[in-house]
Amino acid sequence: MPPILEAKNIVKRFGKHEVLKGISVSVEPQEILVLMGPSGGGKTTFLRTLNLLEEPTSGDIYFKGKKIDPRGADANMLRRKVSMVFQLFNLFNHLNVLQNITIGPTKVLGKSQQEAEAQAMELLKRVGLEEKAKAMPSSLSGGQKQRVAIARALAMEPDVILFDEPTSALDPEYTKEVLDVMKELAEEGMTMVVATHEMGFAKEVGTRIMFLEDGRVIEEEEARTFFENGPKTDRAKQFLSKILKA
Repeated sequence: MPPILEAKNIVKRFGKHEVLKGISVSVEPQEILVLMGPSGGGKTTFLRTLNLLEEPTSGDIYFKGKKIDPRGADANMLRRKVSMVFQLFNLFNHLNVLQNITIGPTKVLGKSQQEAEAQAMELLKRVGLEEKAKAMPSSLSGGQKQRVAIARALAMEPDVILFDEPTSALDPEYTKEVLDVMKELAEEGMTMVVATHEMGFAKEVGTRIMFLEDGRVIEEEEARTFFENGPKTDRAKQFLSKILKA
């Protein structure tokens, strides 16, 4: 069986600035790959190339063994099957919670409004926000917005979910409610690639750690080995000690 998602030698330049410098990774079904590293190291850009929200300057993306043409119909298929949860939620502020969740399934997947709403209510129940279906995003806390964003991603029935530092914009009291939902997804077998500084989550749920800095993979290790034995590289050791002291 091929990996569910694979990146080979991904390079990304913005003008003369090379943000990603040849990153490769294979993601297996039900794996929780944690991207770690300092801000500006390329984590967000790499995540966005994995479902072609950003087209790589060079390198290839494969989904279930099939090479994806960034400018072809396959790219739209990839974005449907590889959902993304953003750092700043990216909800549609003019739509209520229910509408935010149903717009993708009705417009992209071709579901009826009734079917999409029934699914959305189930997902809201799953993330503990059933009573907020008719609420507008502006009335929600950050943690509630992020849980709605997770429900919206799940509504597309993805094979993989990418999380871009999903708790970094949240107050500490709201972080746990989002991480709890993500832990449940992991327990249910959802394949996830997560950029995060939440070391407790990475240690408890992660299956593999990939440390990025300056657009390169500095270290890659099984999560258990990474945390029990400590990082191998001095840079990752330094980063981890600072994060754990914070």
